[in-house]
Amino acid sequence: MRKTIPVLLIACVFISIVSFSSAEERKYIESKAGRRFEVSLESNKSTGFEWQFEMDPPSGIARMVKYEYRLKYPRMIGQGGEEIWSFRALAAGTVRITFKYRRPWEKKAAAEREVVYYVTVKP
Repeated sequence: MRKTIPVLLIACVFISIVSFSSAEERKYIESKAGRRFEVSLESNKSTGFEWQFEMDPPSGIARMVKYEYRLKYPRMIGQGGEEIWSFRALAAGTVRITFKYRRPWEKKAAAEREVVYYVTVKP
């Protein structure tokens, strides 16, 4: 019985670490064709990290029309803010937009964070 408790404890810790590290954030957006929608993610460009995104499929369902980086406190050096993308919904369909938080020069490094938006555009 004494050996069973430490083994179960280690197994529980291992399972929680694995499930936490492999999780991606998923979010859902609905829009109508012709309308705009925004995605806003916390970021700190002073660390070299930035959000990069890909659309799947890279079709005519939506396109990015504006990008902006806003600092929380404009006069503080090294502090974070948020990256904001405006998209225009073009045609009915579904597109997956995957955002990865990484340093652009670290091509082979895994993303620090990943957020996936499933966008459904209605006519």
